[in-house]
Amino acid sequence: MSKQELEKITFTIGGMHCAACAVTLEKGLAKVEGVDSVRVNFAMGSASVEYQPKLIDVEVVAKEVDKLGYSAKARRQDDILNFRAETDQARRDFVISAFMGVPLFFINMLSGAHMLPPAELGAPIDVGKIASVLVVAALATVMMFVSGRGIFVDAFTQLRNKSANMNSLIALGTGAAYSFSIYNLLAYFTDLQPLSEHLYFEAAGVIIMLVLLGRFLEARASGNAKKAIVGLMDLRPQKATAVIGGVQVEIDSAAAQVGMNLLVRPGERVPADGEITVGEPSIDEAMLTGESLPVEKSVGSKVIGGSVNGAKVFEMRVTHSGEESYLNSIIQMVSDAQDSKAPIQRIADRIAGVFAPTALALAVITFVVWYFFGGDGRTVMMYSAPIAVLIIACPCALGLATPTAVLSGTGSAARQGILFKGGEALERFTKVDAIVFDKTGTLTYGLPEVVLVTPLGEYSEEDVLQVCATVENNSEHPIAGGIMREVRQRKLTFKDASDVEALSGFGVRGVSEMKEVLIGSGRAMHNHKIDVEELKDTAESEMDRGRTVIYVSLDGQVLGLIALMDKFKREAPEVIKKLKEEGLKVFMFTGDNRRSAKTTARALGIDHVESEIRPEQKGELIRALRKVGYHVTMVGDGINDAPALAEAEIGVAVGSGTDVAKQAADIILLKSDLRYLLAARELSRQTFRVIKQNLFWALIYNLLAIPIAAGVFYYSIGLKLSPELGALAMAFSSVLVVSNSVRLTWLNVIGGTSSDFDQEAAV
Repeated sequence: MSKQELEKITFTIGGMHCAACAVTLEKGLAKVEGVDSVRVNFAMGSASVEYQPKLIDVEVVAKEVDKLGYSAKARRQDDILNFRAETDQARRDFVISAFMGVPLFFINMLSGAHMLPPAELGAPIDVGKIASVLVVAALATVMMFVSGRGIFVDAFTQLRNKSANMNSLIALGTGAAYSFSIYNLLAYFTDLQPLSEHLYFEAAGVIIMLVLLGRFLEARASGNAKKAIVGLMDLRPQKATAVIGGVQVEIDSAAAQVGMNLLVRPGERVPADGEITVGEPSIDEAMLTGESLPVEKSVGSKVIGGSVNGAKVFEMRVTHSGEESYLNSIIQMVSDAQDSKAPIQRIADRIAGVFAPTALALAVITFVVWYFFGGDGRTVMMYSAPIAVLIIACPCALGLATPTAVLSGTGSAARQGILFKGGEALERFTKVDAIVFDKTGTLTYGLPEVVLVTPLGEYSEEDVLQVCATVENNSEHPIAGGIMREVRQRKLTFKDASDVEALSGFGVRGVSEMKEVLIGSGRAMHNHKIDVEELKDTAESEMDRGRTVIYVSLDGQVLGLIALMDKFKREAPEVIKKLKEEGLKVFMFTGDNRRSAKTTARALGIDHVESEIRPEQKGELIRALRKVGYHVTMVGDGINDAPALAEAEIGVAVGSGTDVAKQAADIILLKSDLRYLLAARELSRQTFRVIKQNLFWALIYNLLAIPIAAGVFYYSIGLKLSPELGALAMAFSSVLVVSNSVRLTWLNVIGGTSSDFDQEAAV
């Protein structure tokens, strides 16, 4: 089945409580006919499903989710805002349970209600203790079947679907403790034979309370991790002022349509993407592009929805609104990245998938061992130890380890002007050992200026520029832009050429007034057998200075040459130096001539240069680097870089790049500053470090806690773990993992990238 025949939908999933839930959902949906792939993100509460529309539709997929015990609805962008309501609900659930759980705990502790009073014939009846036992039993019953109702309902659903998750373990553990205690209490008042004088009402109730506490803390911590994307959503203003027939009308910003005129007052957020028609404001775009200083705008300048107007009122015409806006595209990209999985998460998923059944097996083994070989401590341990094992073995921390780090890392990156398209890009970026730069627009500003026009014979500089302009005036190439700026500055007139054709990587040709115009490199002239020998010395001198030289010919005769100078970005030498210090091999690929390319590379400190190459050759060269074992990152900005960006393991598009380049890239730097490349690497390293810390803690916690809970060290050093402490430890482990991930939200990787280069360097 080709990708073109598949459709994709992302659901918001309700009812997931642990990583095992996500694994159950993935496995269950993967078995449904017509579903091609499933990716469930526990931390985001989402499921991305690729399906064959000819075999199955969205409603059927949603029903299959329901059958598995969860709820599903097609996700809207604003669904992430639900975390506030989810946190509030989790808080209410915990507070209600605490109103019963705290009195239960203290009554039990102060009255000794964990033990039945002696029931021997003729023994005095301890009315106070019996009353305490009954109060504790009543509170525990309400907590089990009111506060814990959702836990037991979900556990039953999992059992019906022949699967198990965190709720299954909690329900089994607390249910066993409660049932054991109820039986002993009934036996006390009847002729039944009690199993023990011990009662575990307190354990059952307090475990429910602590589990709900853990879920509240998880919800709050996860909400903090989501604040970056919520912050982006909060940039969208609620209201806008439309100018209709000269009259100002207040409208919902979501109702702004393309072509509509809007008025933006001082201090207001820009309601949509657009173009200034009246006014010269100063716009703060820091939250969207990472640009720390306000940007001066004038009539014709583009403004971005969500940015903040300064002190001057202006009018604008809407060019993009709603889902098509720049802000919404960023929100969608960050959201998709947070939905994705880093490759390392597959390990955690595999472990989490077997954790619940393994815990059940360990609990049974624990009970059997204590029953047959328990000795003096058998009575207490054969009941409390299996319950502790069930409670503490929940794989929550393991399931949250990777997605919460990806969530926080990508959110922090977006806030600082760096967009990762997924957890996979975040992880793979830490492993690159070779980096390839495009030259024009990436290492340089992409605004070459004409510094020399050398005509031949009877032709003037104006003649050379005018002929050149006939074929270059509609081109988007930076060199064409530099030439056209010079033509306009000199106020030269020119005619449009016909049959204009780009010569891949080397120039352009067309027909003007029945004569063939050819503009291009020395190779282009050589290929068309045009003699440029008279200009050779001048061309070589300019190229030795790092300048780009193009020849201009008319009807097979060269008219002259034009030399252009670009400025490489002031931070470029520093960035390349640091990349080399990190052990990376740095390459530069360019279509520019060999002399100019080598001069630029030498000035920047780049050792490996490939020049005079066509766009498609960049991809071939990257493929060759990967074949010899390099993990390659490609950094580019132009439409001709798209194939190379896609071919590299990690493609990085700088902020000034074209839409095509950004679509092909894995990472987008919203600002055209190469220091953000270093920042992206640092953020990816920090995120991956947090992921490994989280996984280490989650695994070590379970490996150490389960033997303690099972009572392995009870006789040797007297170490045991009560079910209540097990529940507290389980909640603490999850909160610790999420809190460790949330640290990334406050990580400022841009602050450490200041440049020592204050002046732009001319190539």
